[in-house]
Amino acid sequence: MVESTPVWVMELVKRWRDLLLLHEWEINIKLAAIPCSDGAGYVRGCVNVYPDIMRADIQLNEDIAQAENDEERGQWEVTIIHELLHVRMGRLSDFVERDLLPELSPSASNVASGTLRRELEPLVETLARILHRFAKPDEVDAMRERIAHLEKRILEEFDANRGQQT
Repeated sequence: MVESTPVWVMELVKRWRDLLLLHEWEINIKLAAIPCSDGAGYVRGCVNVYPDIMRADIQLNEDIAQAENDEERGQWEVTIIHELLHVRMGRLSDFVERDLLPELSPSASNVASGTLRRELEPLVETLARILHRFAKPDEVDAMRERIAHLEKRILEEFDANRGQQT
C-alpha cells in the first residue's frame, strides 16, 4: 500500500474540484489496490458519495504513484475527473435511488435501477474525456481572471449607480 498520495494527484484533485464547483464537499483521497467486481484485475478508481453530509471518499488505484510521464498522468487525470463527476452528480443519483425508485413497483424499480447503472458510467466517462480534452488549466485560469475582472467592474458600476440614486 502506498503511504501518501503524490502531490501532483492532489493538485489535479484540487483543480478539478474547483472547476466542477465542489467547494462545499469534503473530498478524501486514498490510494489502494481496488479489485474489479468480477475478480479479474483491478479498477483505476471508485468513489463513495455521501450527499447528506457533503462528503466523498475517492479511492484511486495505488498504481497512480508510479505514473511517470505526461501520457500516464493524463490517463489518471481522466480517472480523477470521472470520479469527481460522480461526486458532482451525487445528489441527483441519491435522489433517484432514495426517493424515486422506492415509489415504483418492484419490477419497474429493478428496470430503472439497472438502466441508471448501465447508462451512468458511459455518460460519466464520456464527460470526463471531453472535459479533459477541452478544459485546459491555463485557459480556465485566464477565463477566471476575465470573469473576476468583469465581476469587479459590475460591482463598481452598481455601487456608483446606487450612490447617484441616494
